[in-house]
Amino acid sequence: SSRNVLAMFSVYWLEEHEPSDRELSALDLCAELAGRHVERHVAAKALRDRERLLMCELAHRGKNLISVIQAVARRSLTGDRTLDDAREVFVGRLCALASTYNTLTEEAPESVNLHDIVSGGLKSIGGIIDISGSAVLVPAKNAQTLSLLVHELATNAAKFGALSVKSGRVTGTWEVLRNGGADERFRFN
Repeated sequence: SSRNVLAMFSVYWLEEHEPSDRELSALDLCAELAGRHVERHVAAKALRDRERLLMCELAHRGKNLISVIQAVARRSLTGDRTLDDAREVFVGRLCALASTYNTLTEEAPESVNLHDIVSGGLKSIGGIIDISGSAVLVPAKNAQTLSLLVHELATNAAKFGALSVKSGRVTGTWEVLRNGGADERFRFN
């Protein structure tokens, strides 16, 4: 591992002097103590900078989450739904959002595995569900939207589609299509 110089420790005598072994040992100890102090100071500053960055990220994510919840509330509480139906839709959407948010905070704050998003969105629906696909990491900013999309698809399947009948089954698959170049497409079925 490479080491960087953080400080220099110099000793000067007023007259020409040949330090004794005892003086050199004392100087080594002083230099080591001073070096440790400088290292602690540098580490503490780096920690403060990291904490400040994390607090800014937390504030940003909190604001984004509030905006998403407001949008979910507007979409859930409009239309011809009864209050009970609107409440059920709203709570379902919040649960889907919370599942992804938990995954983001438990695993990696930058991204979520697509398999976790899809399985989380489908697990509350019940029924026979098969999911498969290649390992895909979804950036945090897209994970919440995708979890709401999967939740909506699952809710529709439970109310009107395959899962509305006893023998129904839902299969979710995805793949990344590569054409040999830099152009990639994502397919979700």
